[in-house]
Amino acid sequence: MRDDCLVAVMQGLKQVGFGAGETLAAYEKKLFSGATEAPVNIDAPIEVQRRRITADWADYNGHTNDSRYMQLSSEALDVFFRSIGFSNDYLATGRSFYTLESHVRYINESKVGDEIVVTAQVILLDEKKVHLHSVMSQTDGTVVATGEHIYLHVDTKLKKACPIGAELLLLLAPIAKAHANLPKPEGVGRFVGQSVK
Repeated sequence: MRDDCLVAVMQGLKQVGFGAGETLAAYEKKLFSGATEAPVNIDAPIEVQRRRITADWADYNGHTNDSRYMQLSSEALDVFFRSIGFSNDYLATGRSFYTLESHVRYINESKVGDEIVVTAQVILLDEKKVHLHSVMSQTDGTVVATGEHIYLHVDTKLKKACPIGAELLLLLAPIAKAHANLPKPEGVGRFVGQSVK
């Protein structure tokens, strides 16, 4: 309850640019900086973020806490969405994406100080949904985790699904078309408890 209240206060302060809210706004600005330009190479999974693992992300084993991989994947895919024009101006029109389903696979360990590179690949795009896959890797290419997310495009006033805006599709559709030619990433469509062969 305390944490929820503190987060709510910080979000409120962010709206007026004061105190801890100003710090939060600066963090989010940094997180999305450089993410308003369309990806240059769309014929491969797109690098969307690099992040160094900090001490507050470590668990009792000294490894990155499992919840942070979901955060890392989610924030990186937010950067991807920003790159196709999903901006505050777009949100102001009453349109947004809601997450329908997510799945993280833990492949290898990472620890404090490691730099993680996150790539995004469009698995499927239709009129109202986007299925994205992220790969979180060490800088040497060792995969530490993958994330899979399905997003529904919604009218936030009506609280129902609606078609993705044409202004987003201008950049998103060509990426989806190019990524349709890529191999399906390992693990896409897996479910929890599925045996590994």
